[in-house]
Amino acid sequence: SSSRSFRKTKKSTGEGMAEAIHLMESAVNNIANEKEENRNSSLEKNVVVALEEIPELDDFMFMQGLELLEDEKKAKIFIALSGDRRRHWLLSKLNFSDYY
Repeated sequence: SSSRSFRKTKKSTGEGMAEAIHLMESAVNNIANEKEENRNSSLEKNVVVALEEIPELDDFMFMQGLELLEDEKKAKIFIALSGDRRRHWLLSKLNFSDYY
C-alpha cells in the first residue's frame, strides 16, 4: 500500500497580505453601497412625503411628480424648497402653469 503524505500549502506573506487587502476592500465597498442605498431610500421617502403634503395635487399630477423627481438633482432641489415655492416649482416643471 502506498501512503501519500499531504503537505499543507503555505501561502507566502505577500499572498496573505494581498488576500487580506482584497477582503478589506470588499467590506469597505459593501459598507459604501449600503450607505448609498440608505441615503437614496431616505431621499425617495422624503420626496413622497413632500409630494403628499402639497395641497390640491391630484393623482395624475402626483404620479407626474414622482416621475420627474426620479432625477436625483431635481429631487434634492424639490426637498430643499418649502411651502408654496415647492408647489410652484413642481407645477412649473410639470407645465401646469394654470394651477399656480
